[in-house]
Amino acid sequence: MTSCTHPNPSQQSLASLELRRLFLLAPQDCTEFADPLSVPLGGGWRLTHHRDLQVLQCREGRRTLTLIGHLLDPYQPQADDRLLIETLIRKDVPLDQLPAATAHLGGRWALFGDDGDQALVWTDPAAQRPVYYHRHPEHATQDGGPIRTSLAGEPGLLARHLGLTVDPVAADYAEGRGDSDVEVHWLPGDRTLYTDVRTLLPNHWLDLRSGRCRRWWPQAPIPRLDWDSVLQRCEVLLRGQLEAIQRRWPLALPMTAGWDSRLMLALCRPIASEVHAYTLAYPPQGRRANDVRVPARLLASLGLAHQIVRCPDSVDEGFKALMRRHQPTPARGCCADAQALWRLLPQDRMSLSGDVAEVVKAHFRRPDLRDETLTAADLADLIRIGRHPFALDALQDWLAGARPSPVPLLDLFCWEQMAGRWQAKLRADMDLVQDGIAPLNHRELLVTMLAADESRRRAPQVELFEALILRMWPQALTEPVNPPERQSTLVVLRALAGRIGLNRLLPVALRRGMRRLIDRED
Repeated sequence: MTSCTHPNPSQQSLASLELRRLFLLAPQDCTEFADPLSVPLGGGWRLTHHRDLQVLQCREGRRTLTLIGHLLDPYQPQADDRLLIETLIRKDVPLDQLPAATAHLGGRWALFGDDGDQALVWTDPAAQRPVYYHRHPEHATQDGGPIRTSLAGEPGLLARHLGLTVDPVAADYAEGRGDSDVEVHWLPGDRTLYTDVRTLLPNHWLDLRSGRCRRWWPQAPIPRLDWDSVLQRCEVLLRGQLEAIQRRWPLALPMTAGWDSRLMLALCRPIASEVHAYTLAYPPQGRRANDVRVPARLLASLGLAHQIVRCPDSVDEGFKALMRRHQPTPARGCCADAQALWRLLPQDRMSLSGDVAEVVKAHFRRPDLRDETLTAADLADLIRIGRHPFALDALQDWLAGARPSPVPLLDLFCWEQMAGRWQAKLRADMDLVQDGIAPLNHRELLVTMLAADESRRRAPQVELFEALILRMWPQALTEPVNPPERQSTLVVLRALAGRIGLNRLLPVALRRGMRRLIDRED
C-alpha cells in the first residue's frame, strides 16, 4: 500500500520572496523560513521548505521516497509526479541502485530515499536542483554510529542554520573573481565558501547516515551510435519531454541568437502560439545586440509575439540585498536579470531553457590534452579561473574522484562542472523570481547525444542541434545562429567607460542620454 502527501504551494508576494523555492533538511528544527511547510523523514530528520517548492512523499513498506521538485517521463508524458514516484518506489532493487533507475526521468529534482538500512539523496542528471551538505562528526556515537548530515538548497542557508563561518581561502579566491550584477561566477569541484559544506555533484549519491558520497555513473563507456539513430532517439525524447512539460505548465521561452534557445524554439513548434517568448536586453548594447535583434526578426517572421525585457543599468539596493541573502556569495550575478524578470515577465509561467546543452558540445578540446595527463592546472586554465590554491585543490580532488573514467574526462567535466555547478548556480539564482526546467536535463537523452561523433557536437556549428532543428521546425533556422556582433562607436565607447569606471563619474542625465541615442540607432 502506497501513501502520499502533496503540499500545495501558494503564490507569494514580493515581500515573501526570501528563500523562495529553497529547503533545509536537518536533525534540528529550522527557523530560517518565515512561513514554511515541514515534512518528517524519519530517523530524526525533518525537511523544511518554502511554500513555492513542491515536496511529495511516498511510502511503500519500509521504503520512503521524498521528492523535491518535479519529475518528467518522456515515455509517459501524461504521468504526474505522484504516479512517477509511486512507480519508482516499487522497483525491486536495493536503494543504492535506485539512482540508476531514474535514467529515463527528466525534470528538476532531488530525491531522498530511506529503507531503514540506508538513507540516500541524489539529484536530477545535471544537479539543476542543487543540494549542499554538511557532515556533523560531533554527532557520531562512541561505538562508531551514524554521522548526522544536514542539507539545503543553497550553502548560505545551511551556514546560517548551523552557525558556520566562511573559509578565508575560499573567500580570497571568490573576491579575486570580482563582484558583478551580470556575470555568474561559480566555485569549482564540490567546494563552497564554507569549510565543511560541499555540493552534491551530478552522478553521485550521498548517504545521510555516514556522510559518505559516492560516484555511481559512469560505469561503462558510451557505445557509439549511427547518426540517424542518434537523431531519431533524441527527437523522441525531446518531444516526450515537451509534452510532459506543457501538460503541467504554461511556458515562457527565453530567446537569444544561440543554438540552445533555437533548439527549444524548434521543439515548441506544436505549441508555439501559446508560449511567451522573451529576450533580455543588456546595457550598453540593449536592442542592438544580436541576442536581441536575431530572435526579434525570427519570431516576427514566424508570426509569434516577442517581449524584449530591458535589464536595468543598476539594481535597486533592496532587491539586491534580498537576492544576495538568497544566494550569498561575493560574486552573486543575475541581480539585474532577476529584477527585470520579476517586474516585467508574467509570473505564472515555467521557463523552458536550453540549459545543460554544454554537456554535449565537446568544450575545452586542445590537441595537447589527454585524459591520462590532464592536471588541475589544465582545468583551471581551460575555464579561465586562475591558479589560486583553492581552485587547484578543488579541481585536483575532482580529478581524483573521476579517474579512471570510462567516458572522456572533459565531457564528464562539462557535465559535472559547467552544467552541475555553473548552470545549476544560475538556475538557483533565478529561483527567487522564476521557476525553470530544461528538457535537455535527461540522462538517457544526454548519453544518446554523447554517443554521436564528437565532430558533430562541437561548437560553433553544433551539427547535432542543427539537424534536430531541421527535423522539428526548419523555419527556425531562417535567421543565422550566433552571427558576429557589430557595434557602433557610441556603444564601444559606452562599454569602455563602464569597464574603467568612468560611468560612475558621468551625470545621470548624460548616461541616460547616451542610452537613448543607442536605442535610436536600432
